[in-house]
Amino acid sequence: IPAFFPLHNHKLLKHTTLHSFSISNFNINISNILYSKMSNNNNDHLIDDIKLAAKFIHEADAILVNTGAGMGVRSNIGTFRGKNAGIWPPLEKLGMDFSEMSCPKRFKEDPKFAWSFWRFRYECYTQNEPHEGYHIIKRWIEDKNNEGFSYTSNIDGHWSLILPEDKVAECHGCIRYMQCLGTNYDCDGRDEIWPTDPESILNLEIDENDEKQRVISELPKCPSCGTIARPNVLMFGDGDVVIDRINEQETNLYNFINNIKKQNKKLVIVEIGAGIAVPTIRMHSERTTMKLDCPLIRINPEHPNRETLLSIFSISGSYVEEDNSNFVGLATGSEVLEDIDRELNILKEQQTFSEEQNK
Repeated sequence: IPAFFPLHNHKLLKHTTLHSFSISNFNINISNILYSKMSNNNNDHLIDDIKLAAKFIHEADAILVNTGAGMGVRSNIGTFRGKNAGIWPPLEKLGMDFSEMSCPKRFKEDPKFAWSFWRFRYECYTQNEPHEGYHIIKRWIEDKNNEGFSYTSNIDGHWSLILPEDKVAECHGCIRYMQCLGTNYDCDGRDEIWPTDPESILNLEIDENDEKQRVISELPKCPSCGTIARPNVLMFGDGDVVIDRINEQETNLYNFINNIKKQNKKLVIVEIGAGIAVPTIRMHSERTTMKLDCPLIRINPEHPNRETLLSIFSISGSYVEEDNSNFVGLATGSEVLEDIDRELNILKEQQTFSEEQNK
């Protein structure tokens, strides 16, 4: 057995592909050798949490992956707040908050300004590909006989490129769909959505000399009434968003969770990059873990802990003791998925070896 397998940078097991080897009928696991070397770098706690996360996933029958803006960082998509913030350069220059720009009134007051912002977002979201973390989770779900679901507040549409449409719920809509602005009450298509035409967005011309970088070319239009079109995305203070697709997706999510409960299957929730400013995803994770009494793996470099209120009070409002036996918080980014995946593969190898020994 080699005395030491080199570990590079800060990545746990980053360059390690060998997990075990066989001598006659014995399977000797080298994970502990690797981990014993890392313990000198004060990684003990993180290593234990990674092992626990892998154990939760290994023992589960189904996976619910809940993701916020932090999931997109490795795909070069900035978050709205925190250390990875950076969604549109003019915002800082204008002294504007993201929520001030991402609202329907911008389309009504200054549509050329609004579309400059949304053109930037569309290009960022659609020209970058889902990173390896998405594919890792896809493999985990496939290993569970495709018993999995994605619930996300992200509007980039990346999960729909990875999982079947009926296995994805985007609670804030998706930038890959459009709708009428909604100001024309006589529009026959006011309650309809349609797939975004990429060229119509990417070819919008911007006035670089304008402080607001307004669009100077023709804006996207509603095909039914000819008024300005907008993304089918739930914005701040948005009473005009067409919610039919969102409702249908959330019905699929509700059915998925209820079927897991009815069939007494073991669910694990993997939450990644969900912030606290708009805690929709985090609250859903907390509610679901209490409803199904299932493990929650929270991956967030800035806020890896459980929510205080939801940890203390159950859905019915009755007092409950906080139980962290089904919880692991990892103060890292989504790159830790690769480390969990490696440990998960070790558990699979151990299970396979044990089953072969028992034949």
